[in-house]
Amino acid sequence: MDWDNLFEECEKVEGGTDADIAFLQESVLAPLSEAEIAEANGSQRNPFPESDPLHDTYEPFDAAKWIVPRRQFPQAFVDLLRWSNGGNFVNGDREFGMFDPKSIREYLLSYQLPEYMPGAVPFALDGGGGFYLFDMRAFPIDGEFPIVFAHSGSLGWDEDDHVVVASTFNEACRGSTHPLD
Repeated sequence: MDWDNLFEECEKVEGGTDADIAFLQESVLAPLSEAEIAEANGSQRNPFPESDPLHDTYEPFDAAKWIVPRRQFPQAFVDLLRWSNGGNFVNGDREFGMFDPKSIREYLLSYQLPEYMPGAVPFALDGGGGFYLFDMRAFPIDGEFPIVFAHSGSLGWDEDDHVVVASTFNEACRGSTHPLD
């Protein structure tokens, strides 16, 4: 892929190192550590005030039950990270604030994606609070996963919570319309 000429606007950063790529493929989608489980479980608060009838029905989730997809990232995504390990890229109305590998893990856990959208792995933001995500629920087809879009405030697999953007990473990058248009 000719990344230099793919995007209309490009704020490239230094390309990823072999260590960055190894972290991507070996650690980003590793099972949660005890510390990560404790942090996720400890961050939960009952969202309902005591006066709300739903207050007594609230049950916190258990991050120890989260399953992170143990998959390899598509080669096209790895190639992009070798070219620019993060950065901002635009085609028409489609904007990608690409994450570096460590940020992927941080967003995956801080937005509690294994709870609300199991199998989804974020790789970019759209500049307006929406995530571009790999749909890793099923095995890849020719090494690729579908790309979906979901707003950070409404993460889920329900029809109203996400839209399919493309069947491959390259196809998503070549698109020029915002996923919600």
